[in-house]
Amino acid sequence: MSTTDVPSAIHKTHAGMSYSVTLKSNDSKIYLDIDELGLHDHEVHTKAAPDMWSDLEREADKAAFTIIDLHNASPKGLL
Repeated sequence: MSTTDVPSAIHKTHAGMSYSVTLKSNDSKIYLDIDELGLHDHEVHTKAAPDMWSDLEREADKAAFTIIDLHNASPKGLL
């Protein structure tokens, strides 16, 4: 895939919460936005090789699912 094929922000939903994933060329990190949680450009280090878009997207989904699931499972009203 060439640099011009780099996906921009990918918008998804998990467990009723929207999130966006940004991938950058020549980068093995992913960047998450989960607006509802105030998470913006959260940098996640992965084991995926740079420019392996499907692997990076899969890692992004795992990270987002973990964050969202932990938020949904946490007790509410403590803060």
